[in-house]
Amino acid sequence: MKKSITMFRSVNHINRLSDKVLPMLNNKVTIINSNRVVPFLSTGYRSAIYQSPRRYFHYSSPRLSSASTINTQDTSESTQPEETCSYDGILNPSPSPTRFNFTKNFPDELKNDFVRSFLVYQDFVTEQEEENLMIEFEKYFKRHVYEKDHWDNAISKFRETEKKFFNKKNEPVIERIRRISFPDTGKDSKCLPYTHVLDLAEDGHIMPHVDSVRFCGDRVAVLSLLSSCVGRFRLEKDREVAVDVVIPRFSLYVMKGASRYDFAHEILKNEESYFDDVHIPKGRRVSIIRRNEP
Repeated sequence: MKKSITMFRSVNHINRLSDKVLPMLNNKVTIINSNRVVPFLSTGYRSAIYQSPRRYFHYSSPRLSSASTINTQDTSESTQPEETCSYDGILNPSPSPTRFNFTKNFPDELKNDFVRSFLVYQDFVTEQEEENLMIEFEKYFKRHVYEKDHWDNAISKFRETEKKFFNKKNEPVIERIRRISFPDTGKDSKCLPYTHVLDLAEDGHIMPHVDSVRFCGDRVAVLSLLSSCVGRFRLEKDREVAVDVVIPRFSLYVMKGASRYDFAHEILKNEESYFDDVHIPKGRRVSIIRRNEP
């Protein structure tokens, strides 16, 4: 069983979930309090949680069935609570534990640079939020057929649109992407006014490319809906040097620094969608992409 992070919005929220959560935690959990990681027995969790300004529970998640961790704390195995919590109200949440599958020729000195620059936030939206977003998008997509080729030859079998405004149910999700992915102040905090929505068919894929610096700034944030997939990142200077990562459904990932500028990224075809020899089925995938100004 692999690991992920769920954020609880408040002490009251934890108390309401305690009867469901505690039996699943096998009497042992981990609290991340600011920059300190403090393991403790569940019998003392109420007193400990009240001392924690940030309420992060570390526990095992079946949604990460194909991923393990790099540079994360060890925790007890358990099952996921029935209720999934969003990132609303959480300031500066920690990225989720993620496994990166590097090629043998991947330089050791580049590994940490890549890991620090590619951030994954699992369960960034709930299933209900996904459904609300798709209801809004389908009004557009149902009137269009999948296109075979993109203008820059980077995408096959896709539909896309750009949206400046979202309905009242979905606007908080779009704002949540901005809040988690981009700085609050400075040049890099200025997001492009239009949000890119990309509908990739089940038999579609995204070919290796680096987003042009003419059209976006230092980071790209992508919310994945409907399907998980495998992303591959190839070093621009040597395309044989690569790293694979599972991008789970409901997750947000952020590319910045090395992963943004030094690596061409792609989404593998369903028939090529393997991670550690395990097939990660890629169905129809809709992604919401936010970028900052160049």
